Order: sequence, then structure tokens, then C-alpha cells
Amino acid sequence: MKKITTAAFLLLCFLASFAEKPIQLRLEKGKTYAQILNINSKVSQLVQGMSMDIEMGIVTTTSYKVLDVKDSLIFTEVTLSSMKTTMKSPMGTMEFSSESQNASDPTSMLLQELSKNPFKVTLTQSGKVAEVNSSAAIDKAISSVATLSDDQKGMLKKQLADQFGDDIMKQNLENGFAYYPPKKEKGEKWNSTLKVKTVIEMEIQNQNEVTDVTPESVTVKYNGEMASPENAEPTMLNGLNAKYAISGTMDGTVTLDVKTGWIISSTVNQNLKGNIDILPCAQAPSGMQVPMTITTTQTVTQ
Repeated sequence: MKKITTAAFLLLCFLASFAEKPIQLRLEKGKTYAQILNINSKVSQLVQGMSMDIEMGIVTTTSYKVLDVKDSLIFTEVTLSSMKTTMKSPMGTMEFSSESQNASDPTSMLLQELSKNPFKVTLTQSGKVAEVNSSAAIDKAISSVATLSDDQKGMLKKQLADQFGDDIMKQNLENGFAYYPPKKEKGEKWNSTLKVKTVIEMEIQNQNEVTDVTPESVTVKYNGEMASPENAEPTMLNGLNAKYAISGTMDGTVTLDVKTGWIISSTVNQNLKGNIDILPCAQAPSGMQVPMTITTTQTVTQ
């Protein structure tokens, strides 16, 4: 009886210690950690009374090699080892891939060069980005494609910066690690605020809950509301000055590795609706309002 009581006591102590130890990034020097990002979006818009649908798919494989770990900082070398984008619209289908062998496709050639140029990212144990220099890799990739004109270089640099630039890499990483729970206990609930900025800026108010806990992983489910800032400043959209008012919902699930803090898997669904107002210009002297809906599914796996 005494042995059973002692064993039960030790088990309770272990479980208490497990629950109290917070999830943090604990990556090991010399190891490489992968993320496969898959995004599928559909934009349905009404342009001057005509319906127009655009579907886009993005698949990116990213590897993080840990060069060193000092105090609370993790120094990594990041390689965008594979990138593919597919776009379907009324004008046809376009596909760009870092694995393409088509020398007459400058965008794919540029993605191929970018996959050869790793860059540095410094992370903190809390999942924040202390430093990132992906823009240097983009500049090097662009200079490596001799067939690009100056106009093409400028256009492609902006497109790559919107998808892989310093700001977007920092945003995506930090938002991915933003679901570390205060406590690793099933039923733990808390609220959080995230900001997302690509072409437009959105703020997300989330309600989070730990739904599963094992010795290996913690699963968090969340749902929230997304909205562009009220009275948002105009932004450039395809060369036109535009204002936007878009809102909707987001829900998802993320499973985290207890030992490393790395994302095992993640799924996000977004449903947005609103208007983009094109301000008066040469192409639209009276301006133009474009109603739209946007649905997006995003997954992350190892």
C-alpha cells in the first residue's frame, strides 16, 4: 500500500511539473526543422456589374537549420527550398515554380534562384523574431537572373517582398507561434490580438482554448473576428489608389510539440467580406466600388 501511495505521489508531481513548464522554442543546435505551408484562396468580386472569380494556391517548403543557441536566442539559417504559385482567373491559368526548368519563365527562374539563397533568422524562445534578412536573399536572387529588365526586376521584387520579405516573414512566424498557452491544461482559455498586413491590414481578436494535452503535444483551437482598421489610409492596389473596408471570421487548430515548441500541424479558415473603393483616377474618373468575398484555407505541416 505504501509503495502504491508513493508511486501515485510521484506521478502527481510529474504531472504538475509537466503542466507548469511553459511551451517555448527549445530547438537544438545542428538540427533542421521544416514547415510546409499550403494556402488556397478564392476571391469573388463584382467589377462594374460583372462577376469575377480568382483562385490562388501557394505551396512553400521552408527549412530552419539551427546554427547556434545562446541564452534565449536561437540563430537559424532559413532556406525556401520549394515554392509554387498557381492562379486561375477569367484570363486563364498561370503557374510559377522553383522546380520549373522553363528558362523563358522569369518568375519561375527567380524562385529557383531564391531557393539557392538561404538567409538568417534569429528567434527568441517566446516565438518572437529578433532579426530577419530575407530581403538580402531576394535582392541577390533578382541580380542572378540576367534576362530580367529593370521594370521586371522592380515588379518582381515587390511581389517577392509581399510574399517572402522581412516584414511578412516576421509576421507569419510570430503569428504562427502566437498560440502558446499560458498553461498546458485542457480547458485553459485566453484571448489574444493579432495583426496581419499584406496588401491590406487586418486586426484579429481571438478566443483560444486548449482542447487536448498529451506528453508529446498540446492542441489549441481558436476562433475570432477579423476587420480592417476603421478609416484605413488608402493603399496602392495594382497601381491604383484604393481604400478598403473588409471584415469576417477566422477559426483554426494548432498542435504544438511540447519538447521543442515547434508547430506539428496547423489549419486556419478565413471568411471575409467587404468593399474596395478605387479612388478617382484616369482609369476611373468617378472612382469605383468593388464588393468582394474572400475565403482562405491555410495549413502548416512538418
